[in-house]
Amino acid sequence: MFLRITALLTLSSISLLAAEDKLEWKALPDLPGDLGVAGPFAGVHNDGLIIAGGANFPDGEPWRPTAEGFNSPKVYYDTINVVTKAGKDYKITEAKAKLPRALGYGVSISTDGGVLCIGGEWRENGDTHRSAKVFALSQVGGQVTIDEDFPPLPAATTAAAGALVGNIVYVAGGDSGEGAANNFWALDLAKRGTDDFSWVALPPWDGPARTHLLASAQNDGGTDCLYIFSGRMKDSTGRWHMLSDAHKFNPKTGEWEPIRDIQPSGDAQPRCVMAGTVAPIGANQLLVFGGANGKRFVTLTGLGKQIAAAEAAGNKEAAATLKAEQQKIQDTHIGFSRDVLLYNTVTDRWTRFAEFPEDSRAATAPGATERVVIGSHVTTTAVQWDGSIIIPSGESSPGIR
Repeated sequence: MFLRITALLTLSSISLLAAEDKLEWKALPDLPGDLGVAGPFAGVHNDGLIIAGGANFPDGEPWRPTAEGFNSPKVYYDTINVVTKAGKDYKITEAKAKLPRALGYGVSISTDGGVLCIGGEWRENGDTHRSAKVFALSQVGGQVTIDEDFPPLPAATTAAAGALVGNIVYVAGGDSGEGAANNFWALDLAKRGTDDFSWVALPPWDGPARTHLLASAQNDGGTDCLYIFSGRMKDSTGRWHMLSDAHKFNPKTGEWEPIRDIQPSGDAQPRCVMAGTVAPIGANQLLVFGGANGKRFVTLTGLGKQIAAAEAAGNKEAAATLKAEQQKIQDTHIGFSRDVLLYNTVTDRWTRFAEFPEDSRAATAPGATERVVIGSHVTTTAVQWDGSIIIPSGESSPGIR
């Protein structure tokens, strides 16, 4: 069974980062259900970990036809689970409350007033719709209250990223309906209850628009800043670009500046970590967990185009051969990067710091008996809770939760 929640217990002091055993990993109890979810909202309120929504493929892998001959549909959820602690034990409660709709792939930000859930997407009648809705989930004793008294995003957006710097919520990037966007919006929570409580559009970074980026707040040695990393975008010719750049926004000056590309010492070139997770640690550092380099994504999307062209030309044999190749790539996917990278905001340096624990899953090809090694979990949110970093559920390889 796949681990639904992974707790990463940091060492007691940042000075211990040079020790051989840098991180201690622990698996928490599985969430209810047979499958995990990708794209859940996740955060902490009132000493409870809230995990809500997300999506999976309950009828099987999306690349393999069901018994009826259709591809397995992607199903979104409105379920809210709360994880609380009593000593060393964990209790998981399914809240009576439900999300306003089945939703996933939005931005999650923990605040004193609750976990802000921003944007995302849902499916209806086979079509994917983006959301502009913003609401907060608060909890007491495992029961959740939903506060919908927040202004909507300026545009319905999914696959964005965001963070809280001081009292201001920042949301960057995402897909607002025409592919990757360079959205950059700010919402000052201190203005709630006033006429000025609304999203403000700010100048974006000097770089490509992007989806599936990472974002976090951290101090740069002088002030708390917003950092964004990686992502992907498709240009006007239809070519995909896997991004390895990074940028810093200083709220005091209102200015962006590029920072070092994601290239740890020893790497020959910068790397893409799209859809990975990130969390601040210590005074001036960020941990980036896993992420996808995008190479198989590009291969699979290219095969998809070839399949469509073969089918349009009536070449069933070629289409079948290409589909078999596509399925083989999916069935043998080795998982996303297990690397945990450390970025120092003062020295502007990247290092390869640790590895996500190795796990394995059963091979998905019909009749297969071997197991496939998997790596990190993507399309989820790293959450700080009681001295630990929690990585709840997510996607261990394409279509697999």
